[in-house]
Amino acid sequence: MQGQPVDRDYYLGGNENTDADREAARLVPHVPLAAFENREFLNHAVRFLAAQSGICQFIDMGHGLPTGGNVHQLAREHNPHARRRPGSDCLRQPSLPC
Repeated sequence: MQGQPVDRDYYLGGNENTDADREAARLVPHVPLAAFENREFLNHAVRFLAAQSGICQFIDMGHGLPTGGNVHQLAREHNPHARRRPGSDCLRQPSLPC
């Protein structure tokens, strides 16, 4: 795999990356902070929606690699019945309920 999901996986401490990915990621030292801040916002938003707003269905747009703390994991921490649907599925088959 190549590109942004692999770089983000590296920045967030995942293991779905190669030596070349890590070397490329080191060339842009400010990006890891942005990746962590983005993940923290996702965590905060999903937890708020699942725990306090009663939202139980989530469409995950651009879900990328399975780095820890994914939308469905976060939502289910606060609502065991929460469901996640990859956004790409909704785009490929719009007649299916998301």
